[in-house]
Amino acid sequence: MAVAGRPFTVTETHGILLRPEHRIIAASDRLGWKSLYASMQREAPYAAAYAGVPDHLIILHLDGPVTVSRVLGKSWASRVIPPGGLFMLPGGVDFGVNDIRRIYTDGRGHTPEDEAYPLWNGDSIGFWDGDSLVIHTNQLMAGQYQRSQPDYTDQVETVERWRKVDDNTIAADVTIYDPPALIKPWHVVQTYSRVTTPSLRIRSWVCEENANNEVYQTKEGATRHVLPGPGAGPIVKSKTEN
Repeated sequence: MAVAGRPFTVTETHGILLRPEHRIIAASDRLGWKSLYASMQREAPYAAAYAGVPDHLIILHLDGPVTVSRVLGKSWASRVIPPGGLFMLPGGVDFGVNDIRRIYTDGRGHTPEDEAYPLWNGDSIGFWDGDSLVIHTNQLMAGQYQRSQPDYTDQVETVERWRKVDDNTIAADVTIYDPPALIKPWHVVQTYSRVTTPSLRIRSWVCEENANNEVYQTKEGATRHVLPGPGAGPIVKSKTEN
């Protein structure tokens, strides 16, 4: 929120620009503006929820698409903002941004090294090989595959082959290359089955709301989770392991 009598800086915004994966190219911080903050930035795909602030928000998306959801009173709405689209949010309104992975299949190569920077989802290009979509991804941020699993470095690259097996099944053949972390490439096949439950809805999920956030370590070194709330699974009532 802009504070009367002093310049409007990035610290008074919703906080999107303070995310470590984003890079501000130009901004008005040093211009002394007191009622307006303006910036141009590169944003990596991400998912997060933000509380409303008194100031209005206007975003021109030069790239995209981006899915933005917002809460207006008791109603909830979601919109996909295309490249060149304008997003306007009144002050005092909560909103969220959903992660989108982009796979370019128009024949382009990867982003040149002098323009590249690490992204959560990396830089993905793809092509069709018969009935399989082949995807190569690089320029990933270093991180961890899953809890209790090893880390991967920022040199990791992946090759995926996605294929429709039948009307209800899709298979993804994935090979991971990461010389600093892996002795040899790691290969796995993941299978996805169509859910045929009548009237099923796929709902959004934000990490801040995750029931698994309360995590602790057992004496054996394993990871356990406290799952509170109805429908969240068994509740661990004690953190003391016998």
